[in-house]
Formats: sequence, C-alpha cells, structure tokens
Amino acid sequence: MSNTGTNPKSPSWNLWTVLDPERWVQPDAMRRHGLFGVYLIALMILYIAYIHRCENLVRNMSLLEKNNQELRSQYLFLKTELVSLGQLERVSERALSMGLEPLRVPPLALNRRAHESGKTSLGKSTTNSLSKP
Repeated sequence: MSNTGTNPKSPSWNLWTVLDPERWVQPDAMRRHGLFGVYLIALMILYIAYIHRCENLVRNMSLLEKNNQELRSQYLFLKTELVSLGQLERVSERALSMGLEPLRVPPLALNRRAHESGKTSLGKSTTNSLSKP
C-alpha cells in the first residue's frame, strides 16, 4: 500500500509563496538582473514624464483652439462691419456725384396722428374761410 493515493498532493506553489519577497529578492538574482531593473525603472519614469508632457500639450492646444475660435469670430464681425462701412461710403459717393448733399440738420420725426389731425382741421378751416368771402 502506498500513501500517495490517500494523501492529496499539495500544489507546487500557492499565493503565499508567490507573494513572498524573499523568493523574489535574492542576492544572486539582484546581481544578474539589477541593471535590467534599473533600466525598467528609468523607462517607467520617462514614460510618466512623457504622459504628463502630452497632457499639458493637449490642454494648451484646447486653449489655443478656443482663443482661435474667439479671434475668428471677432475677425468675421470686424470684416462685415468694414464691408458695410465701405458700402455706405460708396453710396454716399454716388449720392454726391448725383448732386445730393448730406443733411446739416437732423431730420424731424413726424407724428402721424398729429399730422392727420392737422389735415382735418386745416381742411375744415380752409373750406370755411374760402366759403366766406
């Protein structure tokens, strides 16, 4: 009879043996793979620095795009204003060439009700004054 059939075999590794720091940090392994570990740590530091730099560049690009949109809208506004001023200048030049002069006194606003009531009172008074000679 053998005892191997009745005793369950223990696994060759378990979680505690994998997490055991003495298993991974051995002087012989440190001598063999120490430079490679330093190389990997240097690569990780460079990678982290590169990620921070890229995120900073992306933030700056978004700010520049926002400023660019604002400047573009300001440019379009000023361009349309300049075009409208140019059109007004051409209209005034054509009016001067036709003999029209600009007003020296601002125009008066007429009230329609006052104008209509003045017509009716004028019309009655003129008819009455004409009928009575």
